[in-house]
Amino acid sequence: MTDEDVTDDVLEDPPAFMWVLDITNEARPVPVATYQVDPEGLARPGRRFGAHQPWEHIRDDCIVFLAWFGGGVRAVDISNPYAPREVGYYVPPPATGRDVPQTNDVFVDRHLGIGVEWAKELDRRIRQADAVIPLLSAASVQSEMLAGELQIADDEAQKRHG
Repeated sequence: MTDEDVTDDVLEDPPAFMWVLDITNEARPVPVATYQVDPEGLARPGRRFGAHQPWEHIRDDCIVFLAWFGGGVRAVDISNPYAPREVGYYVPPPATGRDVPQTNDVFVDRHLGIGVEWAKELDRRIRQADAVIPLLSAASVQSEMLAGELQIADDEAQKRHG
């Protein structure tokens, strides 16, 4: 479960984080641990930083993927629910004119591991696509990552003359 970062104009202290809950008795969930990303070098006042969107599927290897706004995408091992630990991350470059990225969603391709290779593959697929059709929600229209991906798609379309 994540404690959503909901502020736009201030840097929360501490930023929103991930909770690990014991739901042995679903009527009485018990917090057993938390996970937090060190904001040093990643967080900026006026930009969101904390936990945002987990991928709602826990894999057999107990890895949870989470969008962390300015902290990119995080992979957290919860095989020991009392001591979650980061096993990987990817912080994309900021969008043009921005000082930090704002990662909003997690897309998991079940064929590639998350990280640089995943980002390169997503970029490659966008560049090779005949069409890119974004499925938008009210929240996604504000996504800087989506804006960057649509810019890549538009640049490729212009190279192909529309």
